Amino acid sequence: MVVHRRSRLRIEAARRAEGIGRSAGESFRQAREDAGLPQRRVADVAGLSHSHYAEVEAGTAQPSLEALLSISLALGGELSVRFHPGTGPRIRDRHQAAMVEAVLRVLDATWSHFVEVPVYRPASGVIDLVLAERSTNHLVAAEFQSQVQRLEQQIRWARVKADSLPFSSIGAVAGGEAAVDRLPVLRSTQANRSIPEEFEQTLASAYPARSRDVAAGLRGEGRWPGSGIVWVVREGSRNSPDGRPAAGRAARAMTAEWIDG
Repeated sequence: MVVHRRSRLRIEAARRAEGIGRSAGESFRQAREDAGLPQRRVADVAGLSHSHYAEVEAGTAQPSLEALLSISLALGGELSVRFHPGTGPRIRDRHQAAMVEAVLRVLDATWSHFVEVPVYRPASGVIDLVLAERSTNHLVAAEFQSQVQRLEQQIRWARVKADSLPFSSIGAVAGGEAAVDRLPVLRSTQANRSIPEEFEQTLASAYPARSRDVAAGLRGEGRWPGSGIVWVVREGSRNSPDGRPAAGRAARAMTAEWIDG
């Protein structure tokens, strides 16, 4: 599972790097021609071989950051490299995959499901699980958290990713007119359970449906009530003497039952 995710990320990174390289090369070429300079002259000033500089302009090289900076300075320009935060990392903790399994095991057949759904606009990120109920034209963007950090940020990320879902491949299948709800799936721990008590009004505003109604809607035992939180509880609470889960339990940690919030 981890190897597969890394492979996909490397493929995507290579594709994006190729696009950035072509764009940078075109910008260098345009600046050089505007200044009336030959390739060899720019390459000499930048400390690069003529052949390598030609490949940079053509977008076929993989230049180092230092080489790009040297070219930029030789052409009298500036190079900017900036990280634009998205809607959270794609790195999952060891509990989240088991939590997804728990949801899929109890999910009613009326729901279609899609795992790891990328969205690109207006926000860029990946939704852990998307559920689609065709009879009501409903989409549900589910995010899984075994430990909640910065509640306001988690709510914000979930909202912007859900708002981006109609523009994704899943939204296109739904015709772009589906109603989109948000579903945080949280691991039932003492720390997480204290959050609704401390931020009751905030959560009630963001996720108004009762947990028991949400769980029933997912199991097909009632109508889908809209955005709400559900909790999962791990099976097998035996711990080893040092307080960590006993060996072999991590993979089975969330073959779980639903509990009311």
